[in-house]
Amino acid sequence: MIDGLTLQRDIHVKMMNKVLPKFTTEFVKIYNAGMLSVSCKVKIKRVRKYVFNSGGEFNAEYEVDIIVSDVEYINANGTKGNSKVFLDYNKRNYNRALKSRVPCLIKNHINLIDSNFFGIKISKIEYNL
Repeated sequence: MIDGLTLQRDIHVKMMNKVLPKFTTEFVKIYNAGMLSVSCKVKIKRVRKYVFNSGGEFNAEYEVDIIVSDVEYINANGTKGNSKVFLDYNKRNYNRALKSRVPCLIKNHINLIDSNFFGIKISKIEYNL
């Protein structure tokens, strides 16, 4: 929940919560200068819209909950590792990478419904391993 902003429950948010959960994307993060590649599928669970007034215009900021599944990492020699072990040691860095790069992937889908939005924030990340 974003402090100081008004949560808006309108038809667009209801439509996004029905349409966007079917949207999944591949997210790949490369560690150790290409020695380790981590990929996963990202599915949108819930979208919340907050409205604020800036200079006489009403802008919207979206808060999104996501579910990460099918996490797999591959070493440079092509062997696959255990995803649970990877997340035990690197979950904090991987969450940071998801929060910074996934909004760019979601932006095109939200832009179909609302073209006048200010930003997208990933608020909650769940893992389905």
